[in-house]
Amino acid sequence: MKFVQAILLAFCAAAPTTMARIGRKDKAHRDLEARFLRAPPGAEVIEQEYVVEVNPDKRDEARTILEDLVEEYNGKILYEYSTAMTGFSIDGVPEAAMFDILAEFPEVIWTVEEDTVVHEAAVASWGLDRIDQVNKNLDNTYKLPNGLDGSGVDIYIIDSGILHSHSEFTGRIMGGKDFSNDGLGSPGDGHGTHVAGTAAGKTMGVAPGANLYDVRVFGDDGDGTSSATVIAAINWVVTRHKSRGTKSVINMSLGGGFSQNENNVVKAAVEAGIIVVVAAGNENQNACNTSPASAAEAITVGASTENDRRADFSNWGTCVDIFAPGEGITSAVETGNGATDVYDGTSMASPHVAGAAALLLQHDSSQGGSAGEATLTALALPNKLSSIGNGSHNKLLYVSNIGGANPSPPSPSPPSCATSPQNWVDSFGDGCEWYVNNGCSDAGDWAVNGVSAIQACCVCGGGSTGNGPSPNPPGPTPTPPAPSPVSAPSPVFAPSPVFAPSPVFAPSPVFAPSPVFAPSPVFAPSPVWWRKERKE
Repeated sequence: MKFVQAILLAFCAAAPTTMARIGRKDKAHRDLEARFLRAPPGAEVIEQEYVVEVNPDKRDEARTILEDLVEEYNGKILYEYSTAMTGFSIDGVPEAAMFDILAEFPEVIWTVEEDTVVHEAAVASWGLDRIDQVNKNLDNTYKLPNGLDGSGVDIYIIDSGILHSHSEFTGRIMGGKDFSNDGLGSPGDGHGTHVAGTAAGKTMGVAPGANLYDVRVFGDDGDGTSSATVIAAINWVVTRHKSRGTKSVINMSLGGGFSQNENNVVKAAVEAGIIVVVAAGNENQNACNTSPASAAEAITVGASTENDRRADFSNWGTCVDIFAPGEGITSAVETGNGATDVYDGTSMASPHVAGAAALLLQHDSSQGGSAGEATLTALALPNKLSSIGNGSHNKLLYVSNIGGANPSPPSPSPPSCATSPQNWVDSFGDGCEWYVNNGCSDAGDWAVNGVSAIQACCVCGGGSTGNGPSPNPPGPTPTPPAPSPVSAPSPVFAPSPVFAPSPVFAPSPVFAPSPVFAPSPVFAPSPVWWRKERKE
């Protein structure tokens, strides 16, 4: 019995030492596992590829260790890091070997992390996706052009107010002015918040680094506002811009009846160096009948669809300078700090262009005022849209060439007349339809712009189609060639009512002063109530 007790006592005395040794081994193993950083569940692991963090004071020693390791396994060192972190990325080494160097060189090799595939974040709205690529085969991404994000530029949202606490705007709403008497920060509807999100939201905006100013002209009651209130808001922005000397953009996703005073104030804002962007309106009418869309100095924006057509509600006409996505647009709203919703309207198209204006001003501060309109329309994609409406400029917003690092988008080859009826317009009301190309909608435009050698297609009175290149040299007036004694004049190019002096080439009501541009009771200043240009 004493012998058994002695054995038990001996075992019990030895046990703590044995258990302690096992515990120390487990701890070492746990430490090793903690230094081998595995990818999270669901991540796409790149086999035998690792990011290795090393002791900054022993970088040379670490490089030697890793060079020997990759040589042994026929791998390679991909990158060496020395600024944000000190380390290397390596490829082609088995996991067991990575554990070995972690165990053997704990003072040199700090961590080893499995490398994983990184994807571009999915774009919040198809609108962002469309404006960064030439063609409409969307890739579900939005790439900021040439490192630009609108930083240092102020965008003034003259609208129904912005939810200041929304996560899309954290730290970038710099102030504002309330003309509604309902206060700033917690608006009663989502229109202004949605507009601001598209212009400069963190994840939903064209210019996610721009500053925002909340200039509220619509109240919580949902009613319209007056032209006098909008004029006061613009005046406040111009005064602030002049006193601060900053790079500034105004977005007005609103509209009402024609107001000469309103247009004059827009002109003053542009002359002060502000880029003013406005919605064309949602009445499927001539935008020149409304303000501020009719202001010549503003960038007036029509709405396009995901199929590259003018939205059926969008206003049209010569006052529409450019189109941008405006149907089915996802952006921030006022119902919560992370809330979003999908809206339609030229109100949604306009802030796409306002955001692009901020990118342009960040790149080149001399692009303020009218220079901004000229540049953005020049960089836009020509002839991408169908059913644009009589007189509208067939220009689709494109941001990827802002900053100059990327080439301008290629000009598309003009399709045949037979396959592109959507690009025909009857500008003069004479029964002749002309193919839209190179910014010219008809022969009169060719004469004005001195365009030659472009596809000349026309259909008169529903008759036959003529198709062929213009033979005229560059010049102010396309003159038909003299009949050749060798060959008889061709019906396409021979003098005819189409090419002979006619209302097509002669001054016409399109170019002459007309009631559209002349002062009239319709356009005289009046107590018009203004509305937001979201399609309800």
